[in-house]
Amino acid sequence: MIPDDFPTKRTRRQELAELLGCREWSFEELRSALSMSVRLLEDDLHHVDRSLRRGDRRLTVTPSHCGDCGYEFRGRAPKRFHTPGRCPRCRSEHILAARLAIVAR
Repeated sequence: MIPDDFPTKRTRRQELAELLGCREWSFEELRSALSMSVRLLEDDLHHVDRSLRRGDRRLTVTPSHCGDCGYEFRGRAPKRFHTPGRCPRCRSEHILAARLAIVAR
């Protein structure tokens, strides 16, 4: 039996889920807060998303969009969470990042 005052270590995915449950984050904000690579953070986000499906909470993603023409990158969220480099419509690089959060169903 583990004593009550024994320090428990959380996994990085548990930390990620806890951060996402507190407020909305952009991918880059999460990356810098957790000091993770793009690939590792995307893998962890996919895992957290799958894990949440069993419960009463969901990972919500407000898609990235172009700051110049307003184009939304809707089909991108299920596969990739990081911000795209350029808008396919107007070729602008003024892309506003997707916002991620965990919310109750």
